[in-house]
Amino acid sequence: MSVPRAILLGMTESDRRELVVRTGAATLTGLAGMLGPDAAFVATSLQPGMEAVLLRTAERFRRRWNRNAGETLDEAAAASGKSPDELLLEAADDDRKHELLARALGLAQDAALRQKRRALGRAIAAGLESDGAGIDDELMFIRAVADLDTPHIHLLTYMDSTQPGIGEDSGTPFMTGWSAATLAARLPGMSAALPALLSTLQTHSLIRAEQGSGPYSVPYPPYNVTQAGRHMLVRLRGEHIGEDVVQR
Repeated sequence: MSVPRAILLGMTESDRRELVVRTGAATLTGLAGMLGPDAAFVATSLQPGMEAVLLRTAERFRRRWNRNAGETLDEAAAASGKSPDELLLEAADDDRKHELLARALGLAQDAALRQKRRALGRAIAAGLESDGAGIDDELMFIRAVADLDTPHIHLLTYMDSTQPGIGEDSGTPFMTGWSAATLAARLPGMSAALPALLSTLQTHSLIRAEQGSGPYSVPYPPYNVTQAGRHMLVRLRGEHIGEDVVQR
């Protein structure tokens, strides 16, 4: 449910920042719910001494969530050229945009990686400027960000750092790309987790397996970074998405 514009306009800056955090509250885990506004009530049923521990922990979580959400909203404001207040008001007037903001900030609250918070801010900025399909695209982007951890980002970055040619790197004389065997040899620290990492990147269309057809098909297809994958990397780095990225 969207927040009425009059309420937002009547809030102080501190109150609006608190609202930013609360818009993502529905996406938090059960632990987050326990450490929310009802933490004091829950604490009364605990052993003596645990109440103070719980309340201190709740305050630390709250400060971290506020910091991460505020940083993500600031990133969105910088990318859009608008103030955080303007972005909040835009989201409050449209249910889909409110959903986009809530999901992005809910994820940002628990995102330890600065890169992920940066990318989420870019998604907010783009989504609030969009309608319909554009918002759907950003919601899918947010889902992809949620599934990426440091190893995924390192692997995607490495795969995009150069374009392997036909032959040894791709494992086939018919197609360009990275074979799983080549990646395992080049990145031995990731070799055990490589199948899972590649699967996640492929699930979100950040890489594609070059299957080939007929006489050009291969049992172990090489992988290439997609346009969506380069788009993800640009947002993770906080760069401007130019025509060179879109057309590659």
